[in-house]
Amino acid sequence: MFWSKKAAEPAHTVTVTAGQGPDRLYADLERAMAQSTAITVEGCLRDDAAWQALTRFVGRYKLLLASCQIDADTPGGGQCRLRLNTTWDPQAPKKSYAALEGAYTENYYLMDCGGYERFVTTRGEQIDGRLQGVLCLVDPRPGQKILDIGCGRGELSCALAKQGADVTGLDYSPAAIAIAERTYRAAQAELRLRYRRQDIFEAQDLGTYDKMVMADVVEHIEQDVLEKIFEKLSRALRADGTLIIHTAPNRHYYEQAWPLRRRQAAALGCWLPQEPRSYYEQLMHINEQTPEGLRAALERYFPFVHVWTGGVMDCAARKDRAQQAQDIEIFAYAANSAAALEAALAESARVPRPESCRLGYAAQPLTAVAGQEAMLDVAVENLGGETVTSHRQHPVFLCYHILDAAGRAVVYDGERSPIALLRPGARQTVPLRVAVPADLPQGAYTLRITAVAEGLFWLDDRCASYCDVPLEIR
Repeated sequence: MFWSKKAAEPAHTVTVTAGQGPDRLYADLERAMAQSTAITVEGCLRDDAAWQALTRFVGRYKLLLASCQIDADTPGGGQCRLRLNTTWDPQAPKKSYAALEGAYTENYYLMDCGGYERFVTTRGEQIDGRLQGVLCLVDPRPGQKILDIGCGRGELSCALAKQGADVTGLDYSPAAIAIAERTYRAAQAELRLRYRRQDIFEAQDLGTYDKMVMADVVEHIEQDVLEKIFEKLSRALRADGTLIIHTAPNRHYYEQAWPLRRRQAAALGCWLPQEPRSYYEQLMHINEQTPEGLRAALERYFPFVHVWTGGVMDCAARKDRAQQAQDIEIFAYAANSAAALEAALAESARVPRPESCRLGYAAQPLTAVAGQEAMLDVAVENLGGETVTSHRQHPVFLCYHILDAAGRAVVYDGERSPIALLRPGARQTVPLRVAVPADLPQGAYTLRITAVAEGLFWLDDRCASYCDVPLEIR
């Protein structure tokens, strides 16, 4: 661990000494960070626990660090010198969402905000699995008017518009809207898609919408303001429309499940900090939710509400509080009519039918190494009569078999790769993950690309839906 860049000379240095356990070392580091921009850690290489605490600290607060230098030859177990760009106190009182506007910088959206890796590597062309699930819950239809509140980088808004919806992405952060405008300039010219810098709390006239979505927004807004926003949204939502919410973390997870994870890690010789939140979570999460708290707040303004934890596929699951506390994600539907909520729940629980679930595939030959994973882009077209996705109660995943030269399956049940919302007649590119067993001899094989309706049927068995491509294993 070593990096360095120019930083202002600190007024004084705070020295922290390892040796009293990782929890104490980590707490001392956080206290030192609030006092000075220069920290010296004595004995950082004394034992594995000290090293784990230091590396966790550096990883969490990397965006605040100007330099990190290790001297392994210092007596007493090595020395680490940290230089920060600024002091920061993680225990400081939480600010209001309005006071935090300046924290939502380009660095945040491109280096930390959920899904940033997929956004950066695909230049906004693909959305991560979390947002794919939200996309399917929204279930955008051609012509529907949708408001994406707290749209951030704008990738969910664009994905909704690609389904034919008329979408407005709204965010109060200038950095977020600048990224969205820059990334999706061409899409805005082709689709019914627009981005607007606006504070939803201050908006006077929202208009009316068929669908509204708040993906990872509610935890960033203090409760009294959030409830006023819910009241405003209930008036702007049409009678047959739905509000879709995703938020993380479930506060119960951090309060109940995280301590158990710490004990499990300790039993394996690993260390996890008492505080599970990242730097930005500590800074920005001023109103983390619980399932019961979110339900109560929504029910004050929407007569029909459904809240659940886990994943999209858990929409109909019945979990007690202890089970909910094991889930880090919370989802919600809110509606102004029973019919709207029932329709949304029915769509989430739809069971794929073999006779109308047929896919077409196209892919290039693949070369892979035994014992390693390979990635293959597969063009998937929906040739059937119903929507196919991996993000519903009965998911459909892209999968594969590996056949030898005689056509025998040496791998029958391959890795699952998720399919986003794929309507009849639509196409999408799915990155297929292929895991090649280490004991598979080198040579020529066939990769049979197909899909599986989890727990129901294989498409190649029931629908003759597959594609064979040459696979060379080296």
